Amino acid sequence: MYMKYRSKACRRALILCLFLWMLVLASCAPRQEGMVRDLQVLPQSSAHYIPEMSRELFSAEKQDELYRDFREAYFGPWTRWEPKFEAENVFWGFDFIREREVYAENYLPLTTERFRRMLTNSDISGYPSRHKRAVTVDNASMRALPSGRPVFLDPQTPGEGFPFDYLQNSLVPAATPVLITHATRDGDWAMVETDYAAGWMRWSELALVDDDFVQKFKSGALVGLVRDEVPVYTAAGRHVFSGRVGMLLPEDKDHGLENGHGFMVPVRDKHGQAALVEGRTRSGVLQKFPVRPTGDNFAGMMDSMLGQAYGWGGMYENRDCSALLQDLFRMFGIFLPRNSAQQKDFNEPVSLEGLSREKKLGQILDQGRPLLSILYMPGHVMLYLGQDPESQMPVVYHSMWGLRTSRVWHSEPGRHIIGRTVITSLEPGREMRNLARPEGLLINRITHMTTVVD
Repeated sequence: MYMKYRSKACRRALILCLFLWMLVLASCAPRQEGMVRDLQVLPQSSAHYIPEMSRELFSAEKQDELYRDFREAYFGPWTRWEPKFEAENVFWGFDFIREREVYAENYLPLTTERFRRMLTNSDISGYPSRHKRAVTVDNASMRALPSGRPVFLDPQTPGEGFPFDYLQNSLVPAATPVLITHATRDGDWAMVETDYAAGWMRWSELALVDDDFVQKFKSGALVGLVRDEVPVYTAAGRHVFSGRVGMLLPEDKDHGLENGHGFMVPVRDKHGQAALVEGRTRSGVLQKFPVRPTGDNFAGMMDSMLGQAYGWGGMYENRDCSALLQDLFRMFGIFLPRNSAQQKDFNEPVSLEGLSREKKLGQILDQGRPLLSILYMPGHVMLYLGQDPESQMPVVYHSMWGLRTSRVWHSEPGRHIIGRTVITSLEPGREMRNLARPEGLLINRITHMTTVVD
């Protein structure tokens, strides 16, 4: 009897150990498979939530006012006489690395030698050493340091490691006016300013512009790409870059916008100078800029970006949450800032801090303007899309990395990866048993609402 009892006790102990080991493995898993319920039941089509597709969301007079401000900012790099950004704003990446333990692309600590090489190459004491107007001739990554290699925080911490490369500032679309203010000692990288950010780009992604180029680009109308991942060619058939929502090009006055004609593209000659040549693309992807702010124009561009992979800082020509909204609103002549905190402060924000779930939802429904109101929580922004016709609850359009989850025997939350542009409620994942509560629910972390156009 004793042996039989001991055998049963051992089996129970073994089963318990296996169960606990499975919990440990599950809690350590960097990715958790499965789709949250919102993505199954909420149609992933923005048009589904827009009742009046042809109605303009704000007046032509208001759009003209916004467009004047937009042009001043957009072409600002070609009109200023000195750098907009001070050295501490330009070289912040070095302080970031000095103050933290960071990791290289092999997930090993960044070597002191590599850091010193970048520091020496940047010639900080010589800043600013250039003042040259230029234009991007490809979709260019703007980097915090002159290196294409990534820098991560602790890769073992959920929400860090890949894809969160802290050297990735932003993606700057092709044909964007920029100002070159500095260069590395080896001549491989240029310090570049747009009106909203500064960082390093490779010289090969830039071409210098002269007064004639600037005049041709600025004097006429602009056209915008209203679809994503559109191949753009010269009239001779050479592919120059991939067109995207948020990209603006000068109009070709000699051709209409039909059949993919009617615009110019900047190209780089053998001397590094920019020239405008006739462009070609697919039919139906261009519109006069700024685009009329109708529901169907919003829906067309938003749906073109739906499902796109999340892109921290514009990595791989994808978008993070703030880049998504910046590119979308740009097409209507609104120059939205680049990061989420600045977007929250673009217009007078309404505080939602301290409100209960029910009061927050009620205030968003009462005061939010569909397609024009941004919901903010620290580190993330979402566009208020309107009410779900079925539940009557608010739905949002956003590019999100993941949801916070609880992990057995871990003090820090894990992540359930979504990793793309989606339409959700303000409580995606609420059906998940391992969703961290209360912080895992977006509604509990929303602090402000900002309406971009009153």
